[in-house]
Amino acid sequence: MTRLNIAARCAVSISVAFVAISAQASFHLWKFSEVFSNADGSVQFIEMLDQFDGEEFVGGQQLMSNTGTFTVPTNLPSAVTANHRMLFATAGFGALAGGVTPDYVIPAQFFNSAGDTLKWAGGFDIQTFGAIPTNGVTSRSLPGSGTGTNSPTNFANQSGSVNLAVPEPAIGALSLIASLVVSFLRRRR
Repeated sequence: MTRLNIAARCAVSISVAFVAISAQASFHLWKFSEVFSNADGSVQFIEMLDQFDGEEFVGGQQLMSNTGTFTVPTNLPSAVTANHRMLFATAGFGALAGGVTPDYVIPAQFFNSAGDTLKWAGGFDIQTFGAIPTNGVTSRSLPGSGTGTNSPTNFANQSGSVNLAVPEPAIGALSLIASLVVSFLRRRR
């Protein structure tokens, strides 16, 4: 065998190996894009973004945090995944005002809002983040530390924004309460 034949055979073998790997790994290009949690972690979402088509075979893959593991139960409904998002959220998230139906439901307190590491499919994407806002409105963009109003989007391209902020009492209500307390105390003298 000539060196040219050996080199050609090696090139063909390597090409076949790359094709086999890419055909089997049609879930690996999803990247974390946004995380959100309220103060007690009962409402959370994790959003992922994909830039390429053919990444629908997510069934059986794992989403992991430092404290939780979620195995994706089914594949996505379409091979058209380029510029689509995949939404993991806690139960009832879709029923909240501004919430959207998640693609997959994760348990409450799935990740630690004080700081955590998220890992996709054994490590195809790993994002470590510090404390995220828990005011019920603001989310963290990933990668990085940018924050803004939450904007969950599911695979069907439905998007929303939840507002779980606890409203502060109106000044008038505080004044009324204070005057009632003062009145009560004066009567007790």
